[in-house]
Amino acid sequence: MNSQAEILEFLVEQDFGYNSKDLSRWGKGEEHDSLVIDKDKGIFFWNSKGIVGNPLTYLMKVRGMDISKAKELLKDLSRNTIISVIKNHKNQDVVVQPKLVNIFFNNGLNDRGYFYNRGLTDQTINRFQLGKFNGYYTVPFFEDGEFRNFQIRKENPKIIKSYYKNIGPLLFNSDILKLVGKIYYTEGPVDAMVLIQSGLPAISSNCAGGYLNKWYSKFTNIKEIFILFDNDDAGNTESKRLAKFLGENRCKIYNFWDFDKKGYDPVDFIRDGNSKDYLLELIKERCKYSFQL
Repeated sequence: MNSQAEILEFLVEQDFGYNSKDLSRWGKGEEHDSLVIDKDKGIFFWNSKGIVGNPLTYLMKVRGMDISKAKELLKDLSRNTIISVIKNHKNQDVVVQPKLVNIFFNNGLNDRGYFYNRGLTDQTINRFQLGKFNGYYTVPFFEDGEFRNFQIRKENPKIIKSYYKNIGPLLFNSDILKLVGKIYYTEGPVDAMVLIQSGLPAISSNCAGGYLNKWYSKFTNIKEIFILFDNDDAGNTESKRLAKFLGENRCKIYNFWDFDKKGYDPVDFIRDGNSKDYLLELIKERCKYSFQL
């Protein structure tokens, strides 16, 4: 750990969500905007509650921990670097916390129903370090081996959004692009994981419609791209946009048009007991170039 300020940012992020203007001096809680961190001094102010202090004060007065447990936790945090500075899509410095990947993964060890219901196995959940935080199920995104962000998901109400708000579009499982010549591109990371689990090299992103020019070079060695988006108007529109972005001559689209349910996707297909061979058969017979749609 580099400073008491970093520990405070980590703790507030866990408890209430955290807003920081990149690397500026001040940050504050998302749920309580009177909870402010002075990163230069390594102290926090919770003005509405009249609390001021360091990380030990925070643990005792905010979390209600006794002093021995609070000191034990601080000792553990101090042994680990829990922040990283990355560049976002606008080339700005942004602070993220890689240690959260393991923390959220452990939080979700006994609550995997959301992922089981989408056909994912324990092996897949472990492989991609899926977890849980504050009622949300978490999917970590890495690029070039570096943690970048989480996609967080909730069933009721249905919510899918990014954990850090200022990172921008990201590819999921993009390292596979270095190893294969054919890829399956899905609308979301869970769709990609059910295909990967079935033995197909799949990727996705954290926001359909958000494509970065720098991604194009990652697809240099990819000869065939099969786009498998949801069976709805948005899926059809975005799959054509993606094909134009990546190159219409190497992209073919199959958006599960043979299934009546609106929004039908790879998760639905696998969850309904269909096989990989059947999917490949449908793709071979029914996929189209974007200019044919």
